[in-house]
Amino acid sequence: MSTIYFIKTTQVESGFIEVHAAKPENGYSNSILLSTTGYHPEELKNGVFAVAPEGLIPQEHRLRDKDFDMIAVTAFDAANADKGTWAFDHGNLYFVETRNAGLVNVYAAARDNTTAYAAITTDIEVPISQAEAGNGAWDVRDKEVYFIRHRNTKSGKVEVWYVSARPSAESNLQTVKRYTTWFSNADGEKGIWRIGANKDLYFIKTSATGAGLIEVHVASEKSGYQLVEHHHTWVQEGDATLGTWIVD
Repeated sequence: MSTIYFIKTTQVESGFIEVHAAKPENGYSNSILLSTTGYHPEELKNGVFAVAPEGLIPQEHRLRDKDFDMIAVTAFDAANADKGTWAFDHGNLYFVETRNAGLVNVYAAARDNTTAYAAITTDIEVPISQAEAGNGAWDVRDKEVYFIRHRNTKSGKVEVWYVSARPSAESNLQTVKRYTTWFSNADGEKGIWRIGANKDLYFIKTSATGAGLIEVHVASEKSGYQLVEHHHTWVQEGDATLGTWIVD
């Protein structure tokens, strides 16, 4: 199972963004403060944050703070930054473009010793219409792009769609794999949807929780997303908006 990260960006005593982590071994019931970063809370408006193997990385479209451990000017155009979803997978930076006409486009820039995200290494279309973009959440895991559809499903259940985002993939030959999960669409807007280790589906429920604590629900891919583990975190529901949740 995956580690859950809480990137606290608001009401931080030190004045800097904090990284908290919770492990599945203790049921996500308590956390470790991994670090107080060099990032200022005001940077949140300039991009989104991700946890990559190298550490906490801002997926930015405006770079300006001299306290950053690493600054890389990427190959992506800042003008398109709000037209999709950003994700890290195996150290590569992905942009799932969902707000232009046609099919969903997936771009990736690799980080290595020479390019450091300076070149687009993947540029493919996947056979999912961009008309679906507003019906759910997007993620990338193990070079596959996932669409977690939690609105407007015929069954009233949350669905998981995924397709390869590998550079060699031929979009017109691919079949989108679809699963109907245990979760109800009624929970769709009550939290954050991510894909974690082993292709499992994570639902971090941040509102309307029974105990007043943020919850983590994990549906296993092996069960067709029917078997679900339920956990309570250490974070009060009222603090849900104080940061960003990430599934490693």
